[in-house]
Amino acid sequence: MPVKIPANPGLKSVPDFGPLIISFLVHSGSFPTIYFCGKTKYMKELFEIRIVKTELEIAQCWDVALLLRPHLEKEKWVPMIMEMMQNEKFFIAGVFDHGRFVAFAGCRFMTSLHTGNIIYVDDLCTLDEYRGKGLASRLLEHVREIAKLNNQDALVLDTDFTNNTAQKVYLKSGFKLAALHLASALK
Repeated sequence: MPVKIPANPGLKSVPDFGPLIISFLVHSGSFPTIYFCGKTKYMKELFEIRIVKTELEIAQCWDVALLLRPHLEKEKWVPMIMEMMQNEKFFIAGVFDHGRFVAFAGCRFMTSLHTGNIIYVDDLCTLDEYRGKGLASRLLEHVREIAKLNNQDALVLDTDFTNNTAQKVYLKSGFKLAALHLASALK
């Protein structure tokens, strides 16, 4: 079943930068490109969210991914993500600042007996110098819209017990504490 994307309301002009986050869509292929202003003092930073599709774009994610997943090996990054995209319904929504990859959400469509048809957010990370600009919240909002348009039952993620900053973002974004994730390492 093809993945549905948010409808394209057309290109809207950006009004004077007020206190609200402004966004607009430009239809491009099977996923939209979203432009929005980050939460900065003067609201003059314009960011772009788009779905990462090419090996080059995946490679550009590396610096952000390394912050969250330092155990990964750079030479295995692109092939691993390409395989996940082909076999596991995985996708990456990336935030770009003038072509520079600054934040991403790595997600997958999946079905579980517990929560039904969901999008699971595997990874959500922002470069240090871009934190506090609302990028993670915007990524979650974008992924939530993709989930709604694809008739998913929920958006699900896990976070570290000690990651209070991320927990605040998730709770403000409408997530609720619903389960305790346990793991047993085999290697």
